[in-house]
Amino acid sequence: MPCKKTSLKKIFSVLLIGLMMVTFLSACSDEPSESSSSQVESAPESSSPPEPGGSREPGSVNYDDMMAKLAEAQKVNDKAAAWLTIPNTNMDMPIIYDPDNDNDYWVDKTLEGETVNPIQGNGVFLETVTYLHSRVVLNADLENSSENFTIFGHNWDNIYEPLVIGNDPKYEMFAQLPSYTDYDFLKENPYVYFSTPDQEMVWVVFSVMYTEEYWTLSGLEVEYFEPNPTPAQKNVMISEMLQRSEYVMGVDVNADDKLLCLSTCTRVYDGVGAVQRYVVVARLLREGESDKTPISVSDNIDPKKPNF
Repeated sequence: MPCKKTSLKKIFSVLLIGLMMVTFLSACSDEPSESSSSQVESAPESSSPPEPGGSREPGSVNYDDMMAKLAEAQKVNDKAAAWLTIPNTNMDMPIIYDPDNDNDYWVDKTLEGETVNPIQGNGVFLETVTYLHSRVVLNADLENSSENFTIFGHNWDNIYEPLVIGNDPKYEMFAQLPSYTDYDFLKENPYVYFSTPDQEMVWVVFSVMYTEEYWTLSGLEVEYFEPNPTPAQKNVMISEMLQRSEYVMGVDVNADDKLLCLSTCTRVYDGVGAVQRYVVVARLLREGESDKTPISVSDNIDPKKPNF
């Protein structure tokens, strides 16, 4: 009987050692076991914020890519000072900044600085640059820059209703800006990317409006594109922008915010000979805000009409 007990103990020990070796070899294998694979897949992603200037979450516009394209444009024209991108359009372009010339100077200029006739006839239009208002002050430090950045761009062929919405390659320069008249487009693309090498800037749209060029309101003569308004003028400007907007958006805006106006031509008011402007207005995102936050959008049932 003692001999049988010893034999059983040896057999048990051998089996135990063998099991331990199998377990050890499995753990050291290059191929993960089913349980280890599951743990890797479910491991939480890093919650650390992205590096400044790097990629934001998928769906946002990459600042480094914008600046790389701007650097290429600056090789052609050193007055290209910023880059503008609007998702789901072909509006992805350098912005000229030339405080030494008035606003009319760049109306008929290409990026190379060549003067052209933009209207070629038979539905052919030559692409010219988009440019900042000549009285804008654009410094590396936003605190010492203008309060309102207005960018002018041509729209020759998407000016009558029904307007073309979205990224149709036929329409260039600011001809796709009227996409913001569409509820779904605005809801899905409320953020605009206008940045410089010194500042990564994201802007949220708060007004989509039709307007005349000049306003005389509350005893103040003011332009929607005034770069450097007084505090009183800026409050009036914001109030008008909200009243004239085709939509009501859940975006808080006040006189402390930097503004961005994207301005182009329209003929929506057919038969009116006066200068008609279509303007999309946005404000700079505040500290702590994200371009991933959806905004609420509803129809403005009674927007203030232009005074043509």
